[in-house]
Amino acid sequence: MLVVLLFGCQSSVKKQAEVAEERIEEYLETQVELVEKPIQLTGLWMFEDVHASEELQEHHYMVIEGGGDELVGWYYGTTDDFDDAREGDYPGFYVSAMQDLIVDGDSLRFSISINEDKLYTKPVPLTLTENDSIDLPKWDIGVTYFQRDYVGIVRKEQIEFDIYLRRYRIFKRVDPE
Repeated sequence: MLVVLLFGCQSSVKKQAEVAEERIEEYLETQVELVEKPIQLTGLWMFEDVHASEELQEHHYMVIEGGGDELVGWYYGTTDDFDDAREGDYPGFYVSAMQDLIVDGDSLRFSISINEDKLYTKPVPLTLTENDSIDLPKWDIGVTYFQRDYVGIVRKEQIEFDIYLRRYRIFKRVDPE
């Protein structure tokens, strides 16, 4: 009986060691990949809201352009990020320049500011920026905050933001590199 127990324990320990070794190898491969293949952030990124319906599309988008240290971007989102809670109204929509856009290794940081005069009842087309004339109905409910900071982690083909209270917003690349 003791021999069977010892053999079983050795087998379990050996299996755990193999699993740990595989995980370490996978982690090291991702680190080598990050070093060897610089992260390509330029392009269109989308957060697909799981609660979206035909009536209300609340997806968020990022358009990032440029190269190297000269990246610029625009964030297309909803006013939910600028209020503590929505009280029975549909959100407003906006486009904002990604201010102080910084890429440091696998992290991405930026701020966005909104202006109540540039909030709309429908999503802003991705071809427009906040500097363009936007012909959409105005959203006039109002928000509590006007600036927001975002910090994200880039993981292969997605960017993960911890929005608040451990609610994650994961953006996936929409267009090919």
